[in-house]
Amino acid sequence: MHCLLDAMYLAFTLLILAVCGHIDSTSVVDDPSRPKATAADACRVAGGHDGRCEDEELQEEDQDDGLSLLQHRKVQQTFVASRTQDEDTNDVEEKNEESVEKADSGVAANLDVQSEMLADAEESSNRRRRHGGSHQSVSNTGPSASLTPTSDELLTLAAVVGRLWSIDAPYRLDPGQGYKLNHQAKAASLSSKMDTSPAPLFRSVDQAKLAKVPCASSFLAMLDNYERETNRAEIETAQEKREVSTFMQELMQTPHMKYIYNVLVAWKTIQPGYTAFSKKVQDMWFAEYSLSRSGPKVSSGFEHVFVGEEKLDKKTHRPTIIGLHNWLQFWREEKAGRIDYLGYVGKAGGDRLVSVRFAWDDNDADRETKSVSTILVGSSVPFEFAMLTCAFLGFNGEAKVPGIYFGNTGPATIKTYSWNSPQGKVVRTAYLEG
Repeated sequence: MHCLLDAMYLAFTLLILAVCGHIDSTSVVDDPSRPKATAADACRVAGGHDGRCEDEELQEEDQDDGLSLLQHRKVQQTFVASRTQDEDTNDVEEKNEESVEKADSGVAANLDVQSEMLADAEESSNRRRRHGGSHQSVSNTGPSASLTPTSDELLTLAAVVGRLWSIDAPYRLDPGQGYKLNHQAKAASLSSKMDTSPAPLFRSVDQAKLAKVPCASSFLAMLDNYERETNRAEIETAQEKREVSTFMQELMQTPHMKYIYNVLVAWKTIQPGYTAFSKKVQDMWFAEYSLSRSGPKVSSGFEHVFVGEEKLDKKTHRPTIIGLHNWLQFWREEKAGRIDYLGYVGKAGGDRLVSVRFAWDDNDADRETKSVSTILVGSSVPFEFAMLTCAFLGFNGEAKVPGIYFGNTGPATIKTYSWNSPQGKVVRTAYLEG
């Protein structure tokens, strides 16, 4: 009997030891001494290989290649290549498409916001297309959380412009009410020197409403600050500096500029910090530069795009007009009798986006003309500044983005070109093609 009891006791002891050992080897109790789950661990759960998520690997490859993952997506969505891409970059884009479509349901909700790939995996579990990063940093550092871009808006410049157009609704002038145009006839060839449209392009502009538009008055005040000829040095007076400062203060308070700040931070084309962003905007538009190696400072992005310039055409050896892509400057100079509208170019369009030919007289005997300029009519000054600034900075100064719409008007293409200056890369030109 004792032998039987001893055997049962021994068997029971061995059973207890075996069970305890099993529990110890498979315990799920959290041990405080164990390291917390890392980003690489979460990647493994989400299906990454070699301890890294696909987007993390793409970001490293893109950094070596000089572009961020976000820029690749933006370029791919708009079918625009801002530079020549080699085979490695094409591989990155193909992998990127796969990672955007993949749903990672196993990613935990409390992942570190400093890891962009974790935020991307977390949100892709809901099958939403994001740009590989949480936008929490944008809403915290941006001027207004209500102006934080959505994930869909961040996919393309066209979507950003669409949101800007919605933001601009209370500020812009609309055809028929805010202004009226008289298109008349198609422009004749430049060689014919004929004026097929004897009346002005603008029938009327609601100046009372225009005066209420943000930045309109301070913008108009700057338009007479520049030497038109590109061979004459610009001399900025103290009054002109004050006018630029006033304009910039007003501009940077608009929702348009606050919104694109959030966009550009999310795109990682600028660092967070609204004061630094404001300085960058002022430099890229108002820094004066020389157009020759040893010549004086004769131009700026603002002067070229919004005011217009005159230069000597190397082919004809005659002065010609360049720049001048803004409707307020066109209307102002036409009202003063200096711009002569010569007719529309291309097909007769609506009253929002117009392509025009015109002559712009000054105090000399020559009659300087511009063969075509496409102008967005009625939009606010902050809208144009925000749109062109976003295109310039979003594409490293060299944008060529089609598929842009302004409500039902379009498509148009945004183009920007840069110029190297002591202040860095600044605007040489930025305009729309209809």
